[in-house]
Amino acid sequence: MKSDIGAGKPRRRRMADDKEQEIQWIKIWPGLSPAYSNLAGLGRRTLNIPENADHSQISYILMESYSKMVPLDGAWMLHKAAGGSGQRKLSVLVPEAEGYTGAYLAKALGGKGCLYIMPIQDTLDTSPLPYSSKDTLQSTQIIDLEEHASEELTGEDIFERGLGQWRRQKRSSPKNPIRVSFIGESGIDHGALRKEFLTEMMAGVERKFFQGGSTGKTPKYSITDYHKEHFKTAGEIMAVSIVQGGPPPNFFREWCYGYISTGEMDRDSISKEDVTDPELSQLMEEVEIAEPEAMYDLLDRITACGYSGPATWERKEEIIKAIILHSSVRILPMLQQICSGMKLYGLCEMIVQQPHNFRDLFVPGLHQKPDAEFLIGAISPVFSELGSLRRRGNRGL
Repeated sequence: MKSDIGAGKPRRRRMADDKEQEIQWIKIWPGLSPAYSNLAGLGRRTLNIPENADHSQISYILMESYSKMVPLDGAWMLHKAAGGSGQRKLSVLVPEAEGYTGAYLAKALGGKGCLYIMPIQDTLDTSPLPYSSKDTLQSTQIIDLEEHASEELTGEDIFERGLGQWRRQKRSSPKNPIRVSFIGESGIDHGALRKEFLTEMMAGVERKFFQGGSTGKTPKYSITDYHKEHFKTAGEIMAVSIVQGGPPPNFFREWCYGYISTGEMDRDSISKEDVTDPELSQLMEEVEIAEPEAMYDLLDRITACGYSGPATWERKEEIIKAIILHSSVRILPMLQQICSGMKLYGLCEMIVQQPHNFRDLFVPGLHQKPDAEFLIGAISPVFSELGSLRRRGNRGL
């Protein structure tokens, strides 16, 4: 008789080992910086390699991730470093007879470290990939500006990253000539890149730290930015931009420039149009149209502006003047910090000495694009007619 033991039970089958491991890969080309390695599609990758993968499978996975490996036609070898994130000397990972396998790589790495792919022949294309490329999207990463001698900035967020780099500088001074390089652009900075960078920085300063319209702006009331000395940094950027060929900060309200050039605020020259804060502007409008019984509802907001008199309908003009004065007085510390930053190159002192010549650099007016050339022309001496007696006297000046 046949035994029924085990009948109906599924036979146990031995499954193939499909275990995968994560390996970090770096494509190396001598003399290529990490930033340009990423742009060329040769930067760091983390790939899953099956332990049962053979050499052809590993090659396929790598070529899928590094498209520029395809023309090498197998002319590459793997290297590994004994720590130091690749800063130490690399050693060749000699392949087995059948080439590199998943099991061999797992044993060689021991679950840590990364592998470096080195081309054997000088046939590797290192030109930047288009931004729509799959490799470019895979290799996009934030560059730590502190690890590079020059300011390597992408087109996006130039101001925020440039502002952070500006404030972190320790060994250099803003007085030194600025040299700028943009990731993805291989050009050498002969002045055009610096001007582009300063243009972006000046636009960012105006956008982040000022408010108002086309007739002029005032610093935003921000205790946080004041505490972090961001307004001082803004003043430094203004001075550097004027001197090193960038655009001038010609977006100040007239009374703000008057304070910069004299150190005093002319209260009589400040009007409703100088109130750029939206909340204070709205408060003035509400006070102007308020009926006598509605003035009480605005009492708390009026008192917050420093007005201590009776908040009655008959005192409307007095209340509005208090709001205007409050909007100006509270941003004086920000203007003082900007002046502190503009002490670079002695700019603040020159403004005090020649306020009329510098006015168009700060206040919107006839000169739409005043720059360093305009500044030199404004402060250059004008001599009398050549050959005249006065011209002889001019020589002694």
